Amino acid sequence: MNAKQLIAATFAALLIVGAAAPASVAADDETDLAIETTQSPDTGEATVVVTDNGTAVENATLVVESDDYAGNGTYETDANGSVVLPTPANTTEVELTAVADGNATTTEVELVPLSESLDVDVEQADDGTATVTVTQYGAAVEDAAIAVNDLNETDYAGVGTYETDANGTVDLPAPANETTVEVSATSGDLSASTTAELDDGDLDVEVTENDDRSATVTVTRGSAAVENATVVVEAEGNYSGEGSYETDANGTVDLPAPSSDVEVTLTVVDDGESVEETVDLAGPAGFAVSAEETDDGAVVTVTDNESAVENATVEVEADGNYSGEGSYETDADGTVDLPGYEGNESVTLDITATYDNESASTTLTLGEEDEENASQPFGQRVSEFVHDLLGDENRTGGIGQELSEWVREHNPGKAKGPGDNPGNGGGPPEHAGGNETADGNETKAGNGNGNGNNGNGGGPGNGNGNGNDKGKDKSDRGNGNGNGNGNGNGNALIDLPVLPF
Repeated sequence: MNAKQLIAATFAALLIVGAAAPASVAADDETDLAIETTQSPDTGEATVVVTDNGTAVENATLVVESDDYAGNGTYETDANGSVVLPTPANTTEVELTAVADGNATTTEVELVPLSESLDVDVEQADDGTATVTVTQYGAAVEDAAIAVNDLNETDYAGVGTYETDANGTVDLPAPANETTVEVSATSGDLSASTTAELDDGDLDVEVTENDDRSATVTVTRGSAAVENATVVVEAEGNYSGEGSYETDANGTVDLPAPSSDVEVTLTVVDDGESVEETVDLAGPAGFAVSAEETDDGAVVTVTDNESAVENATVEVEADGNYSGEGSYETDADGTVDLPGYEGNESVTLDITATYDNESASTTLTLGEEDEENASQPFGQRVSEFVHDLLGDENRTGGIGQELSEWVREHNPGKAKGPGDNPGNGGGPPEHAGGNETADGNETKAGNGNGNGNNGNGGGPGNGNGNGNDKGKDKSDRGNGNGNGNGNGNGNALIDLPVLPF
C-alpha cells in the first residue's frame, strides 16, 4: 500500500469511528439490555443470559474478559439468549459485555470454582442466639451437615452436630460467656468452614407487675438470666422500693407494691455494661364499683383493692321509669342483682356505693339497641323475630302469644302516655276536601276532637268528634276517628310483612 492509500484508509477508519461512537453512547443511555449469570451446583459452569425487557435475545454478541480465565473470548447467544462458560480454575472477576441491535451493556461478575462453591455464614442476633446459613452459589443448601466446636472451651451449649433445614439454616443458642466457635459444613463432596465470635448478648431488663401490685425485675443477657447484676431503683415520688439490689440465680429482683401510682427508673449494671428502664407501677385500686347488664337484668360489684366488699350500700337512681331504683346491700361476693328493664327506650342508672366512709360511683345504660337493629324497619325486625322463633328446635306449641308480647314491647308506635295516646284522635285535617252530595250540598269532614273509650284491657278505642259549619249551603258532618287504646296503652296500626305461620 502506497502512502496515499494508507492515508485514505486511515481517514476512512476515522470517519467510521467518529460516526459510530456517538451512536454507541446514545444506545448505552437508552439500552434495555440486561445480563444475568448463574453457576451450576453440579458442574460449576456459568450460564450467561442476555435479555431485552425480560425477553431472551438471540444472536447477541457476548464479550468475556478476565485476567486469568479460560472462558475469555467472544460468543453469540442461542435461541434462549444464553451462553455457557467453562468452570473457572480459581475464583476470578469477569467482565461481560453484551451487544445487540446497536445497544450494549456491561457488567462484572465473580465466578467461583466448584470446589469452593459451598459457603457457610454465622450471624448473631441481639438476643445472643446465632443462625448458621449454608449456600452454594448463593442458593440455600438443605440437609448439609453442620459441626460446631467451642475454640475457647467455655462449655458453650451450642457445641454439637446439626443438619440444615429447607432454608439452609441452623439455629444456635446464646452463649453464657463470650466465645469463639468454629462452624464446619459438608454437603456431598463439598465442604466449607468459618469461625465466629459470639458474645453473650445484649444486657436487657424487664419489669412485670404481679396481681398483688408488687413487681418482678428480670435481667437477662441474650436468652440467659444474669445473676449478681446490680439493680438501682429510683422513684418520682414516695416509694418504699427505692434502693440498690442484686439479682438472684434466676436473674430476678422482687420489688414491693407501691402505696400509690409511681414512676420508677431502673438502672442495671453487669460486667461493665449498663441499661436503663423507666416504668409506671400502679398503686392499690382502692374502693370501686362497677356494673354490667346481664340477660335478666344487671349486676353491681363493689370492691376494695380488688377484693369483694360485703354489706356495702348501693343506691340506684334512673333517669326514666325503672323498677330497680332504690337502696341495696352487697352480698358476700360484693354484688347486687338488679331487675331487668322492660321499657321501650333505654334508661341510664346512676349507681353509688358506700362503705366505711368510702364512696364510688358509676353509670349503666339498660335497654340499648344496637344501631343496626334500631335502623331496621319494624316490619323487618318482626319478620326476623318470627324466623328465630320458628328456628328454635326446642320450642313446643305455637308462637302467637310470644310474638304478641314482643310486638307490644318493641312497637315503635306504642303510646308513651296520655299526651301521645293515638286514641285521642281527630278527624281529617282542615284542608281535606269534602264529599259533594247529589243535591249540590257539600258534606265536609269535621275536625272533631274526641277521647277514645277505654279499651277494656287493651282494646282499641275510637274518639269521635262532631263539627258543624254554619255556611249557607254547606253542612259539615264529620267524625274524627283515632285508633288506639283508650288508656294510652294501645298499639298503633302498623304494616307487618307476611309471616311464615
